[in-house]
Amino acid sequence: MNRKVVLIIFCASVLVVSMVFFIGSLNKDNKQEEAIRSDKEAIINRFPNVGDFEKCYWKGGVMGSGSRWVPGPSDYWMKGFIEIDADKVKYFIEKYDMKVLDENLELAFVPEDYNNTISKWFYSEEFNGFIKEPRFLGNFYIDSENNMIYFEVVIS
Repeated sequence: MNRKVVLIIFCASVLVVSMVFFIGSLNKDNKQEEAIRSDKEAIINRFPNVGDFEKCYWKGGVMGSGSRWVPGPSDYWMKGFIEIDADKVKYFIEKYDMKVLDENLELAFVPEDYNNTISKWFYSEEFNGFIKEPRFLGNFYIDSENNMIYFEVVIS
């Protein structure tokens, strides 16, 4: 009888500890606010066709819940702004026959000192294909008033 009690207590303890770890992993907030980054290397390495630029502001993260229970590589996302000079804005718009968008974009975030009330957005599939690799899903837009490229991509 004493053995049964010890075995029941042991099994109950293991069950309680397992449940605590499981519930703790479910409650973990995987959607924490990502910091706005300004390191240029990540942009240069992924989008070399942008060429030279002064500043960038971007966020990124792993797609999905970020569970530690799923092995293997994961897709990740990036959203951000690349500040380019006015001559390059004009060059891209003309070379890639970019068209003005009729609607305003829903921006994931807005960098400091960025005036989105005056934005004039341009887009073309040709420009999109030039800037990103085929394995990247997403779009690139040019704001001709603020001299910015805005992008939202998923990278596999």
